[in-house]
Amino acid sequence: MDPFHVRPGAGHGEIRGAAAAGAPDTRSAPDPLATAATTGGAYGLLRVRLLPEDDAPMLAHHGEDRSFVVLAGRALIEVGDEPRRFLATTGDLVFVPRGWTHRCVAQERPADLLLLFTPGGAEGLHLAAWPPGADPDLTVRLAAEYNVDVLVRQAVTDDGGPRRG
Repeated sequence: MDPFHVRPGAGHGEIRGAAAAGAPDTRSAPDPLATAATTGGAYGLLRVRLLPEDDAPMLAHHGEDRSFVVLAGRALIEVGDEPRRFLATTGDLVFVPRGWTHRCVAQERPADLLLLFTPGGAEGLHLAAWPPGADPDLTVRLAAEYNVDVLVRQAVTDDGGPRRG
C-alpha cells in the first residue's frame, strides 16, 4: 500500500445505488476518502451528509467496528437492542464495537459526518445503498455481502402498539 492524499470531493472508491444514478437529492453522494481497496483493508472512511428525513435502519456490522465523527450539525446515534442514545454534536466521536446494533439520524437539520469502518470493507454497503432508507430492499439484499445484519423495525400504530395486517 502506498501513501495517498485525498482532496474534498475526490474520494477513492466506487459509488453505486441511487446516489450514483443521479437520484434527486439535496446533498452530494458520500465522499469515499479511503476504502478497503486503498488502505489494504485497514479501514474505510466516508464523509457523508445525513438529512433529518433519512430513515436509516438498525444495522449490526459483524466484521468491523464503527466510529462516527460529527463535523457539523447534530446526530442521534442509537446503539444496542434497547438503544442507548448518544446525541453527538460538532466535534463529537461515537464508537460502536462490531456486533452491536446501531443507527445514526441527523437532528433538526443536515449533519456532516465522518464514518470510519475498522477494518475496511463494509463502507461499500453504504456507498451501494445511499441514501439511508431510500431502498430498504436493496440494503437487505446487499447486507450479507458485507457481513452486516439489517434489523427490521416493526411498524407501530399511533398509540404505540404493533401494527397488524
